[in-house]
Amino acid sequence: HRDLLGQHRRRGVLATLKRELVDRYQFTTRAHARQATFAWINYYNRAWLHSGLGYQAPKAWETGYRRGHPQGDA
Repeated sequence: HRDLLGQHRRRGVLATLKRELVDRYQFTTRAHARQATFAWINYYNRAWLHSGLGYQAPKAWETGYRRGHPQGDA
């Protein structure tokens, strides 16, 4: 069940990437496309607010989660 949920979330991220970046811009080189993709992923992880994470960015949610669940805790 967790794997299916993970796949669903990845598809959502990829659909958003396609809609927000790929469908809007024409890249002249692979390097330009790669650079834009990495910039978008960085933005997505640090700034994009997600309803499923209590309207937090993934990086902020992960930081809070790790504070409450130090390594070694079950």
